Amino acid sequence: MPELARNGLLEKDQLINELINFQLYKMPDGKQLYEASMEELKHEYNKVKQKIKKYT
Repeated sequence: MPELARNGLLEKDQLINELINFQLYKMPDGKQLYEASMEELKHEYNKVKQKIKKYT
């Protein structure tokens, strides 16, 4: 996971930016990224990282 600031809001913004960089624009349940909890964002981030690792 990238170096994230300890500030919760900044950390959430950085996670959202990372997911957008991976071309993920919405959560699987249809929610906007900013509506998701930190736990949901971290889960999706880890799923994307696993997929990338699998194909590299």
